[in-house]
Amino acid sequence: MSDGQSGAVASLQETLAGALAPEFEILRPLGMGQLGVVFLARETALRRLVAIKVPRPELAGDTVVHRRFEREARAAARLSHANIVAVHRVGLLPDAIPYLVMAYVEGPTLADALKAEGALPQDVAIEVLAQLAGALATAHEQGVVHRDVRPGNIIWQAEQRHAVLTDFGLAGILETGTEAVTQLTQPGQLLGDPAHISPERLLGEPLTPATDIYGLGVLGYEVLTLQEPYRVSSNRERAAAHLRQAPRDLAELLPSVDKRLADLLVHCLAKRPEHRPRAAELQRRLGRLDVRRTREAAREEGEDGDSLHGIGAAVEQLPALRAFLGELKKRRVYNVAALYLSAAIALLAFFPDILQGLNAPPWIFRTILAVTLLGFPVALVLAWLFDLTAAGVRRAAPDDQVMSSFPLRLLQGIALAVSILVSGLLGWLVISRGAGGSGP
Repeated sequence: MSDGQSGAVASLQETLAGALAPEFEILRPLGMGQLGVVFLARETALRRLVAIKVPRPELAGDTVVHRRFEREARAAARLSHANIVAVHRVGLLPDAIPYLVMAYVEGPTLADALKAEGALPQDVAIEVLAQLAGALATAHEQGVVHRDVRPGNIIWQAEQRHAVLTDFGLAGILETGTEAVTQLTQPGQLLGDPAHISPERLLGEPLTPATDIYGLGVLGYEVLTLQEPYRVSSNRERAAAHLRQAPRDLAELLPSVDKRLADLLVHCLAKRPEHRPRAAELQRRLGRLDVRRTREAAREEGEDGDSLHGIGAAVEQLPALRAFLGELKKRRVYNVAALYLSAAIALLAFFPDILQGLNAPPWIFRTILAVTLLGFPVALVLAWLFDLTAAGVRRAAPDDQVMSSFPLRLLQGIALAVSILVSGLLGWLVISRGAGGSGP
């Protein structure tokens, strides 16, 4: 903080003390962020410490900043979670400067802790990520996107192994059926740390909860290795990496990393938002990780436990299979298969009699049969190659490290080959049966 800034903060502290006395006693500045300054204060009636946030001195007259503070208050006040800082009240100082009274959470930011103590042990990192995923799940349920998940916005209480997400000043309220909030950030204006900006933010696309999941994926690399997911040396390279580059292999940076954790972080860093896990799903999957458990114990559990649990664990260990099954579910292939099978059975059950009654030549039935049976593998190919979106049909291009892997492509090829083989066998059986005198 420069001398000029220090003087402005001291002046702001005096203004705050005069306006809020005797209800609050302003003790000292706690820190300065991109938009605001935070002071430690004591609420005299309740004898508790609180944190009071106001706009930075040079932004005090900026009405857009005031609106961001109002948004922060509304967003954060709706959230109740052990890993989200609580907001007590919001008010206005003289000259209509807004202020925000929050719970005071003692401890350094996670950024300061990492700088002082180094990377977190793997089991602690998993706990931190799971806690933050739970906090984000609560925020997303309320239609709130944080937008700026990074170590500087997390209070870390090391002894309790407790992380608290703070600073919803950049949060965006998702459009709902009852509220459509005007985006305050102007086109071309980016807020936040370039190291944590998601691809969709760089492209100026609408933000969704998946934006926070991307930030959590970046955070995972940082708490485990103190490094970013991409090998870059400038913000220009960093932006290009967020848009096009695959994340670094976490096992090269941390050989002892649990492969499931590494795969999960790569999943969070998918370039396309729809390919990232939801916060609640991410919290569940992190909760299932236990790096302290030995392989022997895991094997015994697999032998003694439920067979379905064993299958689920096996899928977790095979990222390509998990990605493949996820693609099938996302593209509703299971539903299409069931519907297609029902239609095919009905068609093949009634058409022979109808065509026979019309004295139609046998080649008509064989043509209908071929189109019917080959239609499913063709539909499967199209489902994997194209996505139907509100903007129309566009080429589907799986783009994270797992989704573009050779094993996944191999599984897709095997599935297509099997579907074509099964269709061909069914067609041969029906035609053979028809040739024996039971059909056209």
